[in-house]
Amino acid sequence: MLKKLGLSVFFGLIFVSSLVLAQDFDVSVDITPIEESINLCDVTIYDITIKNTGRMKDIYEIEVKGLPERWYSLSHESVELVTGEEETIYLFVTASCDDGQGVYHGSVSATGESEDLVNFKLTVSADRGAKITLPDEVASCLCEGGFVKAKIENTGNQREELVFSLTSEIAKYLELEKTSMILGPGETKTLDITISDECKPEGEYSLELSADAKRSYVTAKAETEIELTKCYEFKTTMPGKLTGCEDEDVFFDINVKNIGLKSDEYVITIDELNYSKTVKLDPKDSEDLRVSFEKDVGEYTLEINVESDSQQETYEVEINIEKCYDADLVIEKDSYETMPCQGKLVKGFVENKGTKSDTYNIISDKEWVIIKPKTVELDPEETQDVSIYCSPAYDMDGEYNIKVTASSEKVFIIKSFILNVLGEEITETTTTVAEEGTTTTMECKFYYWFDDEHKTCGYKEFCGLYMYEGLRTFDTLEECIAALQAGEGTTIPVIIPNETTTTRWALPNVTITLPFEDKIPGIKLLKPLIIALLIAFIVLGGLYWLVMKGE
Repeated sequence: MLKKLGLSVFFGLIFVSSLVLAQDFDVSVDITPIEESINLCDVTIYDITIKNTGRMKDIYEIEVKGLPERWYSLSHESVELVTGEEETIYLFVTASCDDGQGVYHGSVSATGESEDLVNFKLTVSADRGAKITLPDEVASCLCEGGFVKAKIENTGNQREELVFSLTSEIAKYLELEKTSMILGPGETKTLDITISDECKPEGEYSLELSADAKRSYVTAKAETEIELTKCYEFKTTMPGKLTGCEDEDVFFDINVKNIGLKSDEYVITIDELNYSKTVKLDPKDSEDLRVSFEKDVGEYTLEINVESDSQQETYEVEINIEKCYDADLVIEKDSYETMPCQGKLVKGFVENKGTKSDTYNIISDKEWVIIKPKTVELDPEETQDVSIYCSPAYDMDGEYNIKVTASSEKVFIIKSFILNVLGEEITETTTTVAEEGTTTTMECKFYYWFDDEHKTCGYKEFCGLYMYEGLRTFDTLEECIAALQAGEGTTIPVIIPNETTTTRWALPNVTITLPFEDKIPGIKLLKPLIIALLIAFIVLGGLYWLVMKGE
C-alpha cells in the first residue's frame, strides 16, 4: 500500500514540473493580412508578429510554407526574444509573371523551445495576357503560294505591344505580314503568314509563332503543322488480276480518289473496250466506276489510262476468261438393233468439262425412250453414267434417229444414234417343183408375227399359187425368230401333176410337207388319218356320182 502511494506522488511531481516548464517557454505568431490578392508580377508584403509569452528567453526559427520559394523573402530568418518581448518581421512576395495565377494557401511558423503557426491566403490574377490561335493543320501546294492566318488576342486589361517571331524547318519559305502590333485590352487582330510559291520539298513541317510584350511580362505562342503536298494528285484502285466466264459479263470496279488539295477532273479510258468516262472530284472525294465486258476463252491484258491536266497514270489488269460451263454427252455406239416390243438398253455418260459445278437435264425426242437419271449435278471434271432404254411398239419397224439432249442454263448438247427396229421379217426361199420328172424352181415368200399375250408365233408362206400357214408356241419373240431363221418349215416341195382328159375326177397328185412337221408333237399320227379321210371323201363322191348318173 505504501509502495503504490509512493509511485503516485512521484508521477504527480513530474506532471506539476511539466506544467511549470510549459509556462517558462511559450510563443505566439500573428500575420497581417490574412488574405491578399495581387496580379502577376505584382508585389505584396506580410507583417509577421512574433511574441515570447513564456517566462524564459528563447530563439525562434521562422519558416514559410505554401508558396514557391523563388517568390518570397523574409526580413529575418530567426529572432531572439526575452519573456514578454515581441518583434515584427516582413514577408515579401512577388508573383511570377509566367502563368502564376491561382490561389495559394500558405503558413508561417516560429519554432524554439515552443512553437506556433499561422495560415494565410494569396490569390494571384493576371491583368495582362495574350493568346495566339493557329489552324490545326495547314496544307500548301509544293510550287504554289499560300497563307496561314493567325488570330492574336489581348486577354488582359492593359494595352500591349507584341513582337512576333517564327520557328520552323521551312522558315525560309515563310514570311510574317508584321513583326509587331499594338492591341488594346480585349482586342483581337489577325496576322498573315505568307507561304512562298517556290517549289518546296514535300512533307510535313512544324510551325511555331511566338509573341512577347515589349513593355510587360506578357508572352504567348502557338504551334501547327504545315503539309507541303501536290495540289493535283489522284489515287486509283482496281484489281490486278480478274477471272471470268465465257459468254458472261465480267465486272470490275475502278476507284478514283482526289488526294490533292484542289478540285480536279479525271478521264478514264480503256481503248480495247472502247470505254471512256470523265469525273470531277473535290479534294478527298472518290468515285467508283463499274466496267463490264464479255470475252472469249483466253488470257488478256487490259490497259487502263487515268489522266488529269497535271498527271497521267497507266494501269494493267490481267484477265483470265475460262470456259466455266461446258459438258459432253457420250453414247457408246452410233447404231443399235432391236425388235418390236423388245426393249434395247443404250449406255452413255455426261461429263462436266467446265470449271464450275452445273446441273444437267437429260431428255429424248422420242416418247418411247426412257432416260435415267433425268437430272445430274456434276462438279468440274466429274462424270455420271446415263441409261437410255428404247422400247418400240409392236407395230413399229424401220430405222429411227433418236436424239438425246443434255442441257443446263449455260450448256445445250444434242447427240443422236440410230435404232434399227427389224419389225416384219421377209425370208426368201427356193422351192423345187417337179412335173413329170421335170424340176421347176419357184420363188417363195415367208411372213411371221408374234403374239406376246398368248406366246404364239404365226407364219404364212406363199410359193407360187399355194399358201401355207402354221402356228407354233414360243415363250419369247427371240425364240420365234431363232426358229424361223433356222429354216424350220420353210422348205415346201410342190409337184405339179399332168393335165388329164379323163371324165373322172382327178385329184392333183400333190405331196405336201407340213411346216414344223418334225417339231409339233403328234403331227405324224394325224397324217394317216388325214389321208384316210381324203380317200373316203373321194370314194363317197364317186359313188354319189355313179348313183346320180344311173338315175
